[in-house]
Amino acid sequence: MEPVLEVQNLSIGIGSTGITENVSFSIEPGQIYGIVGESGCGKTITALSCLGMLPEPGGKLLQGRIFFKGEDIHSLKPERLRQIRGSEISMIFQEPTSALNPLLSIRKQLAELFEFHEFNGDPEERMDQVLRRVGFSDPERILSSYPHQLSGGMLQRVVIALALLLHPSLIIADEPTTALDVTVQAQIMELLVELQKEEGCAVLLITHNIGLIAQYADRVGVMYAGHMIEQRNVADFLRQPYHPYSQGLMSALPDVDERKELHPIPGQVPSAGDFPEGCRFRPRCKQAFAPCSQTVPEFEPEPNQKVCCFLYEEARV
Repeated sequence: MEPVLEVQNLSIGIGSTGITENVSFSIEPGQIYGIVGESGCGKTITALSCLGMLPEPGGKLLQGRIFFKGEDIHSLKPERLRQIRGSEISMIFQEPTSALNPLLSIRKQLAELFEFHEFNGDPEERMDQVLRRVGFSDPERILSSYPHQLSGGMLQRVVIALALLLHPSLIIADEPTTALDVTVQAQIMELLVELQKEEGCAVLLITHNIGLIAQYADRVGVMYAGHMIEQRNVADFLRQPYHPYSQGLMSALPDVDERKELHPIPGQVPSAGDFPEGCRFRPRCKQAFAPCSQTVPEFEPEPNQKVCCFLYEEARV
């Protein structure tokens, strides 16, 4: 099956500072691929680059390619990129109050999509249909409202509706539940997954919450300091994470049933431009040894399971 999205050796920089390096992954149709890691690991900038959006000022593609349905995103003309954004690829931003214009009604903001993209049908009917599908029983009131008149959970539903209006093939969900309480988080994620299955689209889920990955994703990529250090099927990852950083993330999770002691990872993610030589996790890793100061290649301990750690050198890809 041909991937909807394929990222190959992606390196993004701002000026002379590298932010991500050699990031590779792919997403198949109907699949939810989760990228997890602490804040500052490069998750959001990777997601934005999939839309051809680089940081300003100074953001640039240092190397690598991103293919959406076989088209190289960063080689497309601006006109083609505008056609893709919002219609074939949609994004759910992590803060809905920032994603929506406070000066425009919800109707105006949803209707703008139909002004810039072709749509065979009645825009008003489609807006009503999608708003009902995301849980609003009174779409007309929502369409007439302004963002400040709606709660955080309602705004997130509006942003999801905006992402689904034109039947995209790929939805990028960047921390879609960060600003919401636990109950609303569950409602939003269940809704997103349900709609994803109905529409048959792929989802790139960006989060620091392994619980969301465990419950909703099919595959997971773990990012640390701009590197994709582990890629696994979610079930295998939860059973036995390979990389010491992944193991640290799992050890830091609370368990209400077992009341286990939490073991936070010491230290913090290094800033871009201050990455250590070799394995970037080395200064925080209890299992670090001499080879870790060298560039870490990618290993494959099991088929379709990749990890960047010298503990698995015998399983070199």
